[in-house]
Amino acid sequence: MTVQCCKCKRVRANGKWRHVTGGLDEPVSHTYCPRCEERLRVEMFSSLASQCPLVGALKLDELLIRTASS
Repeated sequence: MTVQCCKCKRVRANGKWRHVTGGLDEPVSHTYCPRCEERLRVEMFSSLASQCPLVGALKLDELLIRTASS
């Protein structure tokens, strides 16, 4: 099964993410590549932090750090 990033459409092959031209001939599973995952985390943190008071934003930051390291 081919694994494709649902945002940038790159495909994981042999542990590396690459752009593929043309269509895919086999079933596709979607996830985020490491680059898009990091960008999504930043976007989500920024959005949530802007809605929280400072104390809530600091707790959210700690939660995201713990999630990223696991």
